[in-house]
Amino acid sequence: MKIRFTFLLLLLMINAFAQDNSINVKRKLFFGADIGLDIIETIINNEPNKSFQGGLLLEYYFIKEFSISGRIKYYKTGLSFVEQGDYGKFDGEILSMPIDLKWEFNIYKNLKGNLKSGWSII
Repeated sequence: MKIRFTFLLLLLMINAFAQDNSINVKRKLFFGADIGLDIIETIINNEPNKSFQGGLLLEYYFIKEFSISGRIKYYKTGLSFVEQGDYGKFDGEILSMPIDLKWEFNIYKNLKGNLKSGWSII
């Protein structure tokens, strides 16, 4: 757990210092990858269910503060449940296509925030 927290903190620090405000993003298209690991605790023997998730990302900036992004994302999902004393487990795979509208704004000096709203096709 400490390693995961340290890694996340390091990524946030790198991201905070790596931003360059001189780049003009207006009318530009960006590509990216979305990868990760899901760990879900089940109620059956408290066994962890680990799965990989991954996808591709496109983001287009209309103007400097507004963009639209779309992803194609694959991930496994799991669910364990108790029904009238019986335990059950569901393992499924999902291919989703989330689409988001994003507004970026300055909070203080080089500190920025953003609001996203969107929908997803499963």
